[in-house]
Amino acid sequence: MTMKPTYLRLLMVAPVALSLSGCGVMKKLGIIHGPRTAESSVQVASADALTQIGRSQLDENDPGLAAKSFEQALTAGERPAPAFNGLGVAYARMGRADLAARYFSLAAQADPENQRYRANLATLHQSSQMARLRAPGPQGSRVAQVSTGTPFSGPVGNEDGRIVRLSPLEVKIVIPPFEAKHPEATAFVRIDLDGTRARRKRTSEK
Repeated sequence: MTMKPTYLRLLMVAPVALSLSGCGVMKKLGIIHGPRTAESSVQVASADALTQIGRSQLDENDPGLAAKSFEQALTAGERPAPAFNGLGVAYARMGRADLAARYFSLAAQADPENQRYRANLATLHQSSQMARLRAPGPQGSRVAQVSTGTPFSGPVGNEDGRIVRLSPLEVKIVIPPFEAKHPEATAFVRIDLDGTRARRKRTSEK
């Protein structure tokens, strides 16, 4: 009587399988199949291929290239929450706490049940990057009032003028004395809060 090949394989691996815990050896030999969850995990990984590439680029300390991959992932229709979270991590590593906070917030909105995204946002708000954004700039505490996450527009004093937000990192200081002499124009000074586009400009607008 001849034994079937399957039975022969079982007899050969039985001593090895008994010496190891679990059924990992049996799965590796292809004798038994893993659960359906393993197949679904592979499907999710393939569906988020660009997001996975972005994560690998973050591991290689290339946040700029990773950010592009996450943007491509969103354009390709991959799951938005992981891609938004990846963008948040990338911009945080590039020192752009304002953009990092935005994308962590979008990730939390896209997947409210995933506490990791909210934890990332909370950690960012406690970081030194956000502390620098909230710190007073060249104009003292008045510039601090318009730091990221603090909506503000209106007068801050009668003697110097008022601050108007132009962007999360740029404000305009309107100067009343000039307005009084020239009602049709507005004089202002632009201040870039992140210091990357340092400029001081006085001009008029109609």
